[in-house]
Amino acid sequence: MYKSGAITIIAAAAAMMASGEAGAQSIIDMKGTWTGTAEAIVDGPAQHHPAPGADGTRPAGKYRLSEQPFTLVVEGQTGRRFWGTTSSTSKTERIIGSLSVDGKSIHMVDDDGLLDGSIVTADVFNVCYRHVNAGSAVVACAVVSRKK
Repeated sequence: MYKSGAITIIAAAAAMMASGEAGAQSIIDMKGTWTGTAEAIVDGPAQHHPAPGADGTRPAGKYRLSEQPFTLVVEGQTGRRFWGTTSSTSKTERIIGSLSVDGKSIHMVDDDGLLDGSIVTADVFNVCYRHVNAGSAVVACAVVSRKK
């Protein structure tokens, strides 16, 4: 009885260790240039989005809709953490971020907002940006692809 109980415990421990190893995620290399077009809804002035009535905008009630191309350049990475810049046609900002522990999500901040998303492949992720400041609010989402 004692032997079979010990064997069961050892087998269960081995199975847990094997499933932990199988469940471990490799870390995606974020370094490089990524591009996308943000589909945004904007209230008030926003540095990356044209003023109401400008090309690339259209009214949405008291708000405006905007489609803005952007570039994310990841300059460095250590483990899950990374840093670089994000740019539109009107502004460049610093960006810092991290991949989640399970490697399925991405979380970033720029000078005035938050970005959260999900990894699709090693070269594509979905992301949404949001900020609320005095007199300004933006929510924008995009599919972001690594530039080859």
